[in-house]
Amino acid sequence: METASVLPRRPHLATPGLSQYRDLTPASLHPVTIMPAYVVVQVSVNDPAPYERYKLLAPPSITKHGGRYLVRGSPVETLEGTWHPSRFVILEFPTAAAARTWWNSEHYKPAKAIRHASADTEMILVEGIAPIP
Repeated sequence: METASVLPRRPHLATPGLSQYRDLTPASLHPVTIMPAYVVVQVSVNDPAPYERYKLLAPPSITKHGGRYLVRGSPVETLEGTWHPSRFVILEFPTAAAARTWWNSEHYKPAKAIRHASADTEMILVEGIAPIP
């Protein structure tokens, strides 16, 4: 004898009196993995005096947005290829959204203006991999 399993319909949550129902979609059954993001910067300082001011203003803005320095400065050693950055920076943020928020923030704006006036930079944002549990 075969038996059939009948699942109850899931009423829409907005229906009055039916708040005990939840939509258990596959996505809601798995935790969201938050991946760190990295801002990678190659810097060539053209005017050292104002750049020293940048180095004082940037760190508090980074910290305020949950970021931290992983690499800051020089010397840089080339292991392969022709890439020879004179100064290199890697920042870690909890998410790519946090990094973008920092980069566009009013907190970073004064420092960014100084950096633009005193250095040439190449800057990228890259997502990291999820931490291994």
